[in-house]
Amino acid sequence: MKRRNSDPLTRWDAVRILAAAALCVAAVFAFRDQGGFSPGAILPDWGLNGDPAESAAASDGASGYLSEDMTVLSDGASVAEPTPSPPPSVRLNLLDPEDNVALQDPAGEHYGSDSPEASEVVPENDLRIDTIIRKREGALRVLIYHTHTEEAYTPTPDYTYRTHGEWHTQNLSCSIARVGEELAFILSEEYGWEVAHETTDFEPPDFDTAYTRSLQGVAAYAERGETFDLYIDMHRDSYSNGFASNTVSIGDIEAARLRLLVGKGGDFSQKPDWERNLSLAQSVTDRLNAIAPDLAAPIYLSPRNRYNQHVSVNAVLIEVGNNRNTMEEALAVMPFLAEALDAVMSE
Repeated sequence: MKRRNSDPLTRWDAVRILAAAALCVAAVFAFRDQGGFSPGAILPDWGLNGDPAESAAASDGASGYLSEDMTVLSDGASVAEPTPSPPPSVRLNLLDPEDNVALQDPAGEHYGSDSPEASEVVPENDLRIDTIIRKREGALRVLIYHTHTEEAYTPTPDYTYRTHGEWHTQNLSCSIARVGEELAFILSEEYGWEVAHETTDFEPPDFDTAYTRSLQGVAAYAERGETFDLYIDMHRDSYSNGFASNTVSIGDIEAARLRLLVGKGGDFSQKPDWERNLSLAQSVTDRLNAIAPDLAAPIYLSPRNRYNQHVSVNAVLIEVGNNRNTMEEALAVMPFLAEALDAVMSE
């Protein structure tokens, strides 16, 4: 009897060969229907050079803002895939990737994980920070930091940035960190405060857990024996149709409106002494509105969030404008915020 591997071609072998050939033909026709070897036919979202770094951002579905290394929907483009909700407000300039800018939200809705309605993630192991709050002989000490470090504003010629998500950028000279730098400078130079400005980017790798990382950043100061008279977590808000106005006119200055947030900490085992946090926030708000009516919006009091305000009774979250403001408007309000803070903390 002859061995099987020397048998002539069997009917089963012929069937397998024909099936394989049919699959190859089908693949060729499918490839041709997609554009063959035309530029972008295989990777249409990778831009001109097939570079994923030039890809547009799409909603990541978790944090409510966009990721730079995903695909973007160009302005006015129609696509077969379902668009994320809310739609991206980002434009990518493939000819000059460094010229990427965030656009105004066409819907004008208040959304996203930077909304005060978004709940913080409760850490498994909370951090206890016992701080000494006292007026020091001489300079007041303040820590300014940014839980949502990448929050950005409507671009202008002087502040154009590459987006790292919807209304977010890793270019800290164009993000809320730049506004914190301005406040730090004014408090230090004009009022003699001792200022620590923490610019660590706490957003990566997950926007929704940024408060856990910023709390660890604050704790690191306490572990080194540093305490402060005031802790400021500075943010920018998301636009809402409920806003009366984005700016306040103070003389010939158009300044972004401010708002302070206070959390009761309902979702947390370790809660802030929110009544005392609220008293401080109200004093700052009143002082701002004495400088210019409606310069500060009413305080937002969250029943379940705490915004890391359990670290001190002198901890505040300050939102500087919203994404429809410009950086220039956000910077313009810093002298007035510094004036109000110094007046309240010096009482």
